[in-house]
Amino acid sequence: MITLNDWHKDAHASKYTGAFPQGLLSWLINWFNSSATCSLGLTRIQRMIVAEQYFEMPALAGVLKELEVEATIDGYFQTQTADSSKRVRQGIGVLVKLHMLHAGAQKMGKKGILGRRNHAQTPHPQTGYNTPRSFSKYFSQAERYKV
Repeated sequence: MITLNDWHKDAHASKYTGAFPQGLLSWLINWFNSSATCSLGLTRIQRMIVAEQYFEMPALAGVLKELEVEATIDGYFQTQTADSSKRVRQGIGVLVKLHMLHAGAQKMGKKGILGRRNHAQTPHPQTGYNTPRSFSKYFSQAERYKV
């Protein structure tokens, strides 16, 4: 479990604190820490590990669809351009990194693809910043981990 205190102690993570609107960072920390499980009985952290270990996808892919339909997240991204939300997306990646390192994974030093940008000025209601065939609405790539 990663806390707000853990976030502030991490030199990399603390650089992104100011990028988050009021309350969003705390909401995200609580969301990732939630003991909620999917239909397979896996927690969000377990699904991130499974994404890497069995599907060779970035850890974020394990929870991405669920995260992107949350009203808090979708509402935020629908009001931002891809450029204006870049630091928040990077900060979410750092939060994933903290969880993966806490779970014993190691950074691979490479990114995995999650989507392809559509280069529109504003997000599309269904596809966000990316093209319709992308895995993600708002993320184009994420760090890979060795578990």
